[in-house]
Amino acid sequence: MGKYINANYGNTSGKYVKQGNVPQSTSDIQQQSKFVPKGTVNIMLNKQMEKEVLSHVTIPQYFYNVILPQMGSYYDVYPVDFDNKPVVCCPLHDEDTPSCRYYEETNTFYCFGCQQGGNVIRLHRLFAERMNGRAVQYNEAVNFLYDYFIRGKEQVGYIDTNANKLDKPIEKSTDVDLVRFNVYRENLEKSITHDRNINLHVKKQVWSLLDNIDVLVSKNEIGANEAKLYIQNFIQQVIR
Repeated sequence: MGKYINANYGNTSGKYVKQGNVPQSTSDIQQQSKFVPKGTVNIMLNKQMEKEVLSHVTIPQYFYNVILPQMGSYYDVYPVDFDNKPVVCCPLHDEDTPSCRYYEETNTFYCFGCQQGGNVIRLHRLFAERMNGRAVQYNEAVNFLYDYFIRGKEQVGYIDTNANKLDKPIEKSTDVDLVRFNVYRENLEKSITHDRNINLHVKKQVWSLLDNIDVLVSKNEIGANEAKLYIQNFIQQVIR
C-alpha cells in the first residue's frame, strides 16, 4: 500500500514514487449507486477512474514501476533518469539510441523512432501488447493503472486475466469516424488559433499535439474516436 520504487534506478526524491490512495470521489459514486441504473454507475466509475489515472499517474511512474522491472537490462547503456533528461530508449521497439521523449507539461510521450505516442493509458496498452502478444482494451488498461497506482494493489496482475481481451489489433477507424474527427480537429485548431485569451506557449503545445495525433491516426496506430478523447483531455489540462 505504501511507497514503492525500483531501488535499482536510484529515484529517491519521491517525485515518481507510487502512492496508494482511494479517491473520495469514487467512493461517493459507489454510495449513490442505488439511485441510478447499474449501467450508468459503471460508466460513472469508469470515467472517474480514467480521470484519476490521467491526473495522478505519470509516464515516469509507469516506467519506474512497470517497465523497468520487466526490461531492466535493456536500459543498462542508457539508464532511465527522468529527473535529469526526458529522453529514453523506447520500450515499444528495440533501439540503440534513445528516441522516446517525455513531455512533463502534458504527461505524454512520443517516440520519434516508431512514431507511437500518447498518455499513460496509451503507453500501458502498447507495452502490455508487446509483452503479452495481444491487444488490451481501453477499460482494462484503466482498471490496471487505477488498481496498481491509485488503490495501491501491488499484487494486481500485470494484465487482468479475468478481463476480456482482444486477439486482434486495435480496431481501425471507419470512414465516418475519420470524417468526424477531421471536422472536430479543424474546428478546434481554428478556435485555438484565433482565441486571444490563450497564450502562444499553450497554442504551440496544442499545434504540436495535433500534428503528432494526425500521424498516429493516419497510420491507424490510434483510432479516431480515441484520438478525439485524448485531445479533449489534453485541452482540459492545458486550458483552464
